Amino acid sequence: MPYFAGGASIFSTWHEFLPDDIEVCAVQFPGREERGDEKPYDNVQDLVKKLGEVMEPLLTAPIAFYSHSSGAGVALELTRHLRRDKDVEPVKFIVGGWRAPHLVSPFKFLDAIADDEVYKEKNIPNIKNHLRSLEIPDAVIDNDAVFNEMLPSLRADILLGKNYKYSTDEPISCPLTAVAGIEDTVFTEEQLLGWKQHTASEFNFRKVNGGHLFCRDNKEELLEILTEELSDEVLAL
Repeated sequence: MPYFAGGASIFSTWHEFLPDDIEVCAVQFPGREERGDEKPYDNVQDLVKKLGEVMEPLLTAPIAFYSHSSGAGVALELTRHLRRDKDVEPVKFIVGGWRAPHLVSPFKFLDAIADDEVYKEKNIPNIKNHLRSLEIPDAVIDNDAVFNEMLPSLRADILLGKNYKYSTDEPISCPLTAVAGIEDTVFTEEQLLGWKQHTASEFNFRKVNGGHLFCRDNKEELLEILTEELSDEVLAL
């Protein structure tokens, strides 16, 4: 699952770096990329309920989740939803570059924007500053055509973040791996290590070279890790 306002295209070449027995099923949220004309979701529970419906035909085979940055919160809620409604859990849950969900969000600007003000022009500077804090390049942020195309999904993701309230639940039962970018300026290793309490199974912590968006900038090293994590030998332990 992609990061804040990101799309499934970030995963478009991943199959080239993974074994043939691992199929990549990238999730494209409404309002992103080729689905840009569709209304984005601004409520996490509504989103995961729909994802559960769409994914149901895939649940006859073992599944694993990789989510990056804020996509990890959606992935955790989806895992809880599938356990509760379908009696299914992934064989492995892998998160990249995101704090454990029980930790306090560092993005205080979300609290300063009222829900009914998210769509006002005066908040565009705040949105751009938030993108910079997530290591999004200025070449993207300052390109009006690209930024305006992203703006609907950016606003929807802000509402997703504002409306999401983490709640305590039973830890997931599958192994969980947290992956940190060594040069990540957004979250610390300690914040990633906090994911340990969210699994009742094995927890692994891995590092890759790169900043916050290492899934984009250093996918080769990340996918070597995913290949190891999803090998038959590891999953059989």
